[in-house]
Amino acid sequence: MHITALRLTRREAQLVPEQNVFHTLHSPHVRPGDDAQWAEHWLDVTDCPPEDWERLLETLGMSEGDREVGMETRRFPQAEILTGGVALRLPVRDRWLDDRATYINVILLNNMLLTQHDGELAPLDKTRRRLLEGDRPDIDTMPGLMLYVLEGIMEAGVNDFILARGQVEEQEDHVEADDADDEVIRRLKHSVEHLTSQSEEQLFCLTLLRGLLAHDSALTGIHDATGELMDALGHLQRSLQRLESRLNDQLQQLDSRMRDRTEQRLRVLTVISSVFMPLTFITGFYGMNFENMPALREPWGYSLVVGLMLAVGIGMALFFRWRGWFR
Repeated sequence: MHITALRLTRREAQLVPEQNVFHTLHSPHVRPGDDAQWAEHWLDVTDCPPEDWERLLETLGMSEGDREVGMETRRFPQAEILTGGVALRLPVRDRWLDDRATYINVILLNNMLLTQHDGELAPLDKTRRRLLEGDRPDIDTMPGLMLYVLEGIMEAGVNDFILARGQVEEQEDHVEADDADDEVIRRLKHSVEHLTSQSEEQLFCLTLLRGLLAHDSALTGIHDATGELMDALGHLQRSLQRLESRLNDQLQQLDSRMRDRTEQRLRVLTVISSVFMPLTFITGFYGMNFENMPALREPWGYSLVVGLMLAVGIGMALFFRWRGWFR
């Protein structure tokens, strides 16, 4: 288990040494609000075994029911109201090309924000770095910090869309130049579909949260702000769906060109077969070698038959060309 703790004041954000975090969390008398050292903290917990995560939540004074919500492991978005807080579970990707998303638990308590996930996540690292550098607009409450973290996750989704759009436009150039690889486009479409699914689940999670907070006056600020995040996610989802449509168009264009090439090859093969069919008949006819066949024993017989074959072949080729069958 690794815990990255950020202590927030109205003036600055500071990293708490990990040894201090571990000691404080495992002190049985510590509860949110009991110690000024723990006012306004963001704990990012990574690679935590279930038993350690449950012990951590118990140390923070969460009830058994709230702990069950915080320990959810299903790969499905979720939003729940806790005693004095909220809990979210939503998918995030470290890199937009990753096939599998990481589900993150976001738990807001009275004066503490917890995020729990497996492995490193670039969106959270970027958000933490911004806080340490002093970029914290209008963050003076823990709900404000949670919204700031969620905005960082949504911003990462927008950046992923921009990267994906650049790749789609690059593939469009390859399609126009007729040197595109359909396997590359299919892999890109697969990645864009994952991003679309991720944005859908994030939107579902925020929709659940907004519905739960509709009648909670204590968290009105979160309720109003989630509406803006939902609008942004809805726009992102529609943009990703348009990317999928563009990739489908590219695949259809490649498929159409492949069919045209196949038809052209079949047309050429058909013409060649048609030219050689009468020649094969003539060769087979004179190959029977029956007695008294015309010109069979004449000295000019061979030249006559070969000339006839050439005339038939050239004549048919010219006829097919005149009809445009070679195009």
